[in-house]
Amino acid sequence: MSAAGRPDRDGRGRAAATSPSARAPRGQLALTLYTRAGCHLCEVALATLQRVQRQVRFELAVTDIESSDALHRAYFERVPVVQLGPEVLYEYVIDEPELLARLSALRDGGSAIL
Repeated sequence: MSAAGRPDRDGRGRAAATSPSARAPRGQLALTLYTRAGCHLCEVALATLQRVQRQVRFELAVTDIESSDALHRAYFERVPVVQLGPEVLYEYVIDEPELLARLSALRDGGSAIL
């Protein structure tokens, strides 16, 4: 994610693919949002994640599923999809209060299971 809040690009105008991990290199939480161009629910999900990010710091990788055939096959009709490491947290709609509670618990060293 760029400093301006836009997905990093791969040089072809598509969001750069990243491999999700639960923790970014500095020990910070890391989420991945799988999205695609023209997806209204994806835009809503990104805005939700950015609101949560203002309250609980985490890395956010935005990955366009059209950047690879494998991602496109895996997520074709499921976007937006939010992952924390290998765990899918949400498909289509994010439960903002639940996500905030979950990430706060993880940040504070507690359990992520709610």
